[in-house]
Amino acid sequence: MAKEENKEPRKIIVDEDWKQEAQKEKEILAAQEEAETEKQQDEKDYGPLPEGNFAALISMLTTQALFAMGLLHIKGQEKREPDLALA
Repeated sequence: MAKEENKEPRKIIVDEDWKQEAQKEKEILAAQEEAETEKQQDEKDYGPLPEGNFAALISMLTTQALFAMGLLHIKGQEKREPDLALA
């Protein structure tokens, strides 16, 4: 009897959206891959970072202070007033 009760025609469900979803996933993956490739390319352009150097740090800070005090200036630019707070 159980077999006779299940004689209803079977319904076939066709999901047509899977193609669109798969295409969207491919586009997202391609965009992520492209972003990763660009990031790797940017890293290659700069090369490795130099090692930390205390003398270079002091030199950089001294140069910035001298510019702020007006003791150093760039040729072709007008002379600026000293900014002691920045120095």
